[in-house]
This record gives sequence, C-alpha cells and structure tokens, in this order.
Amino acid sequence: MTFLQFILLVFAVARVSISSLTGNMTGSSSFVPSDTYFITFVVPDRYEFVGEQCYRFSRYFCLVGFVTDSVHSNRQIQMGDVAEFRGLIAYNYHQFNYFSFRSEDLPYGCCNYQSNTFQANGQSFGYSPREYFNILSTLGNPLEKRDLVFITSRWDEQVCMNIIGQIDFGQGYFILDGAYEGTRFPFAFPPLGDSTEVLVISGQRVQPDLTFNRFLQNVVCKEKPNFCETSTSTTTPEQEDVRKRLFHDI
Repeated sequence: MTFLQFILLVFAVARVSISSLTGNMTGSSSFVPSDTYFITFVVPDRYEFVGEQCYRFSRYFCLVGFVTDSVHSNRQIQMGDVAEFRGLIAYNYHQFNYFSFRSEDLPYGCCNYQSNTFQANGQSFGYSPREYFNILSTLGNPLEKRDLVFITSRWDEQVCMNIIGQIDFGQGYFILDGAYEGTRFPFAFPPLGDSTEVLVISGQRVQPDLTFNRFLQNVVCKEKPNFCETSTSTTTPEQEDVRKRLFHDI
C-alpha cells in the first residue's frame, strides 16, 4: 500500500461516521488502518453543513461515535445486542450529546443512527452493548490513548484562521483536512454557547497543545461540567505548589 492510499483510507474512515450521521452510509469501519481508534466530535457551526445539524441540539458539541479497526474480543454476536444497546442509548444519549441528524431520528435525535453505529463499529469488533456504551458515555475514558488524531476545518478569510468542525481523539496518524496551507495559520473553534470569545491554537502547535483535557475544559464541560469533575487533572507540579501556598496547604 502506498502512502497516498493509506491517507485516502484514513479520510474514508473519518467520513464514515459523519456521512452515516446524516443518513448517507458510504462505508465500513473495517477500512481503518491497523491499530487505529478514535472517538469523534463535531462542534456547532452555522456556516458548515454538519455543524449546522449539531447546532439544532447543542451550542457546544455533538458526539459522533467511536471507530476502531482492532478486534476487542472473540465475543459472538447475540440476538438481543441491538435491542439492548438501543435501550441503553434511548434513555441516556442526551447526557453526552450523542445525537443523530438523520431525518428518521428527528426531532429527538435518536436512535437508528446510534444502533447502526454500534453494529458497524462495536458489535462487529467484539464489543458487548454495555462495553460500547461505556466508551461513548464516558467520552472515551476506557481508551488507552486520547491523542489528537484528526481535524476537519474550514478557512475563514475574515479572521485568517482555520475554523474547527470535526475533531477526533484516540490513537493513529495525525491528519488535517481542509486546513489552509497546513499549519501555517491558527486554528480556532467557532463561538460556543453565548460567548463571543473563541479558543485559538497556534497552527504549528495544534497537535501538542490541543489535548483531550483542553478540549474537555474549553468545550465539553462548558455544557457538561460532570465530565471535568472526573477527568484527569492537568495541573503541573509548579502550579500545584502555588495553589498549596495560596490556600496554606503547606
């Protein structure tokens, strides 16, 4: 396989979840390169098609799903798997913004897309309904890695920045889609919630600086603070020392 073919496979898989989200199933997660997995998010953006769909449900983020190429276990498909997963999702999807944008799932945003995603990306790889649900409901907490692996962006010539639309965290090669001149210009999230301020990241530092914890703090937890209450602290030893002195802990 050539490097170009590999890149095309990565992009094909990254588009599977997005296209199926809006009702256009075009592929299978089995095309993910070996040892790759990621959890995918979309941010609301009224100037981008998928972002506009997310905007119907949230002003902060929408979870798209979890994709892997690795067989999790030799568990066999059970007759009641889909019904069990559908029951788990139906009562909980809004708690972690796992919405469907398909017409048949509107106006509530559930549950055909979520069930199909479980079959394609979970059940087929040996995940039980509960195991796949746990990955989604914790935004990937059981995953070994949640590195930045993919960004889709659109160019905004008025502010000379790449506006982030889709963002993936997990394990795999880092890919940029739609970035104007690669990492030359900064990346920014669109305005979220009622705020007019935006998070801006240097283009050359986007991969090391846009960590999953930073995404949690600046995007997810603005709407769902419970995810930050249980997330790993990003406080450095120096910051912790200052905090202790300020609060007389030492």
